[in-house]
Amino acid sequence: MPTGVKIEDISSSISSVLKDYDREIWACVEIVKNWKSVGGKTKPKNISLKGGVLKMSFYDSALRNYITINEQKIIQKINKDILKEDLIKKIEVYGVQVPIYKRFSYKMNKR
Repeated sequence: MPTGVKIEDISSSISSVLKDYDREIWACVEIVKNWKSVGGKTKPKNISLKGGVLKMSFYDSALRNYITINEQKIIQKINKDILKEDLIKKIEVYGVQVPIYKRFSYKMNKR
């Protein structure tokens, strides 16, 4: 591996190529990468952007409600702070249901 090459350089190169190739995929990657500045620790389970509509799904119902209530603020924050261009016009938020047996097995395996 050549010396002097940093991970940040490779990451920014991939990001710039992706931005030129497909802006919607690039926007989804950037939103997930910088989600902490918008919605806290809980990242979206699924995310897609098509025609200016950002579709996200979350396990956390409180976060879904927060995004639904503050939709315009979040759109503005994503467009101005993260993407630095107006790609998102609307946000649609969906819930992801976890079967009860998976919740218990996750807690038991974690101990």
